[in-house]
Amino acid sequence: MDASLLGALAALGAAFSFGTGDFSGGYASRKLSEYQVLAISSPVAAIALIIAALVWNEPFPDLRNILLGSVAGIAGVFGLAFLFRGLVQGKAAVVSPVTGVLTAGVPAIYALIFDGLPSLFTLVGFALALIGIWITSQSETGISFSNQNGLGIALFAGLMFGIFILTISFTDDIYLFWPLVFAKGIAIPIMLVMLAFQGQSFPAPFVAPIALLAGVLDAAGNAFYVLAQQLTRLDVAAVLSSLYPMVTVILTTFILKEAVTNRQWFGVGLCVLAIVLIAL
Repeated sequence: MDASLLGALAALGAAFSFGTGDFSGGYASRKLSEYQVLAISSPVAAIALIIAALVWNEPFPDLRNILLGSVAGIAGVFGLAFLFRGLVQGKAAVVSPVTGVLTAGVPAIYALIFDGLPSLFTLVGFALALIGIWITSQSETGISFSNQNGLGIALFAGLMFGIFILTISFTDDIYLFWPLVFAKGIAIPIMLVMLAFQGQSFPAPFVAPIALLAGVLDAAGNAFYVLAQQLTRLDVAAVLSSLYPMVTVILTTFILKEAVTNRQWFGVGLCVLAIVLIAL
């Protein structure tokens, strides 16, 4: 199978894992704070990635790759914290797609500048993906910057995720898991500091079991993404993996019964068409 196609499939695996993980973390944040959820999920993600690195017998990274993973992790953990807060305060059909636009936009712009233009089909797919994500974020009354729909929080979360995806792409191709171990590992002391600053206690691991699932899914999504950007163009990997809002919106619609308009479903349909075009 062609490496680019494998990369596209890995990116879609990342989108599914990220979307399911975001739903799980957002759901857990209805019971705990976003910092408590991450205090549970981050160690789980780090342990899962350590086990994977040992099973695959991956060499331990040098200082450069450790630092890249750590910097990416700082951006990633604040992206997750703000996304979980946004999913609680606002509507998933607004928060998740807007986050996805910026998540895709930061590395895609970098790739277009330094790697040149991709094929025409891919460019059309990029356009449809961004349009689809934006349409999906529209409610009946349009978008406004307010705490009610969580848009401002979503924009910051998306920027942090975009920085994470771009930074982790600079790690050497011989590494898949170890830089991510440090990305998730650095989140643990950050969350402990945030819990202390907020005056919140460290939760028992099984207070919200779905937070444990969020950690495993986050680890899987990150691994799929790193594999995808090693096999295909950075912008292709970034845009396809950033289709995760479709998964989050679908889960909140069918499980939490959150209302989704016909216009938003049309946006989801455009995203599906974009996947086909980008994968060609």
